[in-house]
Amino acid sequence: MTKHNPNNERIKRKYLIFMKEARQQQEATIDAIAKAINRFENYTKFRDFKSFRFEQAVGFKKHLAKQDNKRTGDKLSKATLNSTLRQLKSFFNGCLCRRDINHASITLMLNILICQKMMFELPRQNVLNLFRQESR
Repeated sequence: MTKHNPNNERIKRKYLIFMKEARQQQEATIDAIAKAINRFENYTKFRDFKSFRFEQAVGFKKHLAKQDNKRTGDKLSKATLNSTLRQLKSFFNGCLCRRDINHASITLMLNILICQKMMFELPRQNVLNLFRQESR
């Protein structure tokens, strides 16, 4: 089974260097970003980011919600789910800005990840308010 994709590794390396040098993120943050990206890559079986399909984002959110915490055995906390999806959203948004990945597929991905708060069972009115804020 493939453990990495050379094209993805180049994209990830550029992004992680950018986060460390330009955004001056700490090592712990860089590690968390790398772990979030790795979780997504494991889910997609290390497919090239350029062949991304929006169904992968939907499936990954559902997959992530079912995962267990290795240390406690419980489901992953909502904070972990939120931070993982937020870091992925930032990564793919960065790829879009640098044109490392196809625009159309990433736009769909970002729209799905923007709705990540819906997976935490917000009341209907709060969800509608989120969409109103995003459209401004």
